[in-house]
Amino acid sequence: MMKKKYARPEMHFIPNEGGVEITAVGCIPEMQLQDYLAESKKAEYGLLMKANGDFVSRQVGDECILVPVGNSAQGMNAMITLNRTGQFLWEQFQQPNTLAKVVALAHERYEDDENRMESEIRDFVFQYRMSGLLVTCEDLN
Repeated sequence: MMKKKYARPEMHFIPNEGGVEITAVGCIPEMQLQDYLAESKKAEYGLLMKANGDFVSRQVGDECILVPVGNSAQGMNAMITLNRTGQFLWEQFQQPNTLAKVVALAHERYEDDENRMESEIRDFVFQYRMSGLLVTCEDLN
């Protein structure tokens, strides 16, 4: 029996930006769900986000470290290290920016031979948001 080639397990998050309560999304018929997912992705790409000011970036040798300060320091007893790409993304959100614009800037800077950049940046930005590193600009008001 021929073994299949191993592929890295992946999981991608799609933020629920379409306006339907998340508990109701599971009940949407498949064709409508497909449209709803597209609507959520479109809304996600246009969402204006900014780096949370409760984290400061420090350069230590070749490493970029995010250190929680202010309110975030009380809930997080850890520092976060970023690779160069993560640091690039962090820098793009020092001013309000959209995911669409950041993905376009990344395509200008990096090669993407495997066409994975966009989905990986989406996942990374989602992790930033869930960790409180990015806030939506509407949350700032």
